Amino acid sequence: MSANILVNDLRCESLQNPIGIDTKQPQLSWKLIAKRHGVLQSAYQVQVSKTITWDEFVWDSGKVLSDNSIAVKYVGQALESRQRYFWRVRIWDENDSPSGWSMVAFWEMGLLNPNDWAAHWIEPEQDAAKPEPPINMFQNLGTISPQPDADYARLNPAQYLRKEFSAQKTVAKARIYATAHGIYQLSLNGARIGDIELAPEITAYDSYLQYQTYDVTKMLATGKNVLGAILGDGWYRGRIGLPGDSCQYGDKLALLLKLEIEYEDGSRETIISDESFKSSTGALVYADLFIGERYDATLENTGWDRLGFEDSAWKNVNTANFGYNNLVAQYGEPLRIVQEIKPVAIIKTPNGETVV
Repeated sequence: MSANILVNDLRCESLQNPIGIDTKQPQLSWKLIAKRHGVLQSAYQVQVSKTITWDEFVWDSGKVLSDNSIAVKYVGQALESRQRYFWRVRIWDENDSPSGWSMVAFWEMGLLNPNDWAAHWIEPEQDAAKPEPPINMFQNLGTISPQPDADYARLNPAQYLRKEFSAQKTVAKARIYATAHGIYQLSLNGARIGDIELAPEITAYDSYLQYQTYDVTKMLATGKNVLGAILGDGWYRGRIGLPGDSCQYGDKLALLLKLEIEYEDGSRETIISDESFKSSTGALVYADLFIGERYDATLENTGWDRLGFEDSAWKNVNTANFGYNNLVAQYGEPLRIVQEIKPVAIIKTPNGETVV
C-alpha cells in the first residue's frame, strides 16, 4: 500500500457534502495529495453505501483502470428521494500500488418525484402587480422606470407569512424544501434559516424553477415552533432586463414549502404550506432589484416570526395550482454574502446630495 498518497477533497456535483440534489447519476470528483513528485493515478475504486458502516452498498465500481478523477458518473442502483449516501475512494498509483481509503463523504437526495411534495402553492392576499408600460430602450437607455418618488404606487410591498406548529418528540432529522414565485427568506423561531441570498435565484421559471433544501434539525424546539417567510418581487414579477420590464412570469408572489420531521422513535411528521398560513405586509414597503428597497421601521411587526405574536389581524392565504413539474433542485453554489464593505465617510456634495 502506498502510504504517501492521500485521496481528499471529495466532491459530488462539484459540491462538498451537498444535501437536496436531484441528479440521478451524480458526478464524483477527488484530488490526490502526495509526498513525492510524479505521482499518477492508474486506477480507482469508488464505493457508495446507504450506511456509514458499509453494509448496504448501492455501488462498488471495483478497480477501474483510469487516470480520471473528475466527473466520474455514478452508475449504481437507482437513487431514492431524501436518502443520504456515503461514499469513499481509493486509487492505485503509476506503480499499481493502492492508496488507503479516503475520508468518507456524502450526498443527500432531494425530492425526485412530483408526488414527493404534497404541499400547496400559497399566495398571500395581495394586489396584482402592475406591469411597466412599454418604453423605447434606445431612447431611454440608462433610465429606469419608474422613479420611486414619482410613481410609488406601482411598487409592491414584501409579503410576510407565518405558521405555528408543534413538534412534540425528540427530533432526529428535519429538512425544509422550499421555493417561491419571487425571492424568499425563511426563519424558524425568529432565527434565519440558512445563508442563501435571493433564493431561488434567476431561471426561466416557466421551464424550470429551483428549490432549496435546508437542514433545520438543530433549529427545531420540542413543543411549539413558528415558521416565517418573507417574499419579494425578485426576477419573477420585479424589474429585470435593460428596459426594466416587470411581471415577466406573473403578477403575484407565492410560496411552496415542505418541512419533513423524523423523530428519534422513528415516527414522522410533515408540515406543508397550506391555508393555515397567515400573511401581512410590514416594514419592507417595497423591494425591487432595480429600484432598491425602502424600509419603514414604523411598520415593523416586532416578533412576527416568534411565538406569542398576535396575528389575528393577519390575512388568510389562497392556494394555487401551479404544480411541481418545473421544479428542480438547487444546482451549484448558491448566492451568499462573502464580504461586507463598511462606509468610511458620509459627505454632502455642493448640490446637497448625500454620498456614502
